[in-house]
Amino acid sequence: MALVINDRVKETSTTTGTGAFNLDGASQDFESFASGVGASNTTFYSIVNTGTGEFEVGTGTVNASVTFTVTVVNPGSGNKYYIDGSLQSTIALAETVTYVFNLNDASNASHPMKFSTTDGGTHNGGTSYNTGVVYKINGSAVTESAYVSGFAGATTRALEITVASSAPTLYTYCHYHAGMGFALTTASVGNVSRDSVLSSSNSDNLVNFAAGTKDIFCTIPAKKTPSPGMDAQDFVMNQASTISQTQTFDSGVLAGPVTITGTQTITGTLVVV
Repeated sequence: MALVINDRVKETSTTTGTGAFNLDGASQDFESFASGVGASNTTFYSIVNTGTGEFEVGTGTVNASVTFTVTVVNPGSGNKYYIDGSLQSTIALAETVTYVFNLNDASNASHPMKFSTTDGGTHNGGTSYNTGVVYKINGSAVTESAYVSGFAGATTRALEITVASSAPTLYTYCHYHAGMGFALTTASVGNVSRDSVLSSSNSDNLVNFAAGTKDIFCTIPAKKTPSPGMDAQDFVMNQASTISQTQTFDSGVLAGPVTITGTQTITGTLVVV
């Protein structure tokens, strides 16, 4: 995994909330994150929700795996799978990305989750869907039958899927009980995780993005660039040099002896060697 910054990388997304951004394809005359940055590489991203004032700049990973925490709750209409504490009717997945459904919570013990192309799975005449699917019990990959038989007594349980290109709409369902699942759409291609935020409209924290089509693009954040007043030769100082510029920067390394005649404001850490 490497930090990759590239020109003309820009896509759109309709993702909401604070999670990873599913990507809906490159904007006209631009290239995708998968092509311009590459899977598993990190980059600096900027997200803008035009007309809302929402923006976020940070560091993210392309096609990073996503983990959902699953619990079983009865909201009054029978048991349902909850994802990260919320009841969901549909979750949008990105093709080529790996998703892990963490089923460790004790509420799942009698409810082995599976995937199907049929709403309701085997309870509605369908079969289990296994393309790119890994069943895990106690940290090890097992067969579908061993997953079901060992599910209740396992210490850890997980259902993983790496979404295939052009995958169909999928549905989750419980092996034993009908009516618990939700739909999984797979229209988008790839995602960008939001690993750390450098600046945003939410006081430099993760933004809970509202509905709307967002632009997400590769950028060089202001916090990661030298002072605008510095010439290139002033950014790398040799011994016996003089720093005459007045500037502000986050962090750096200074190898002396160097004479400083300008004012240097360091907001992070300066290492002098």
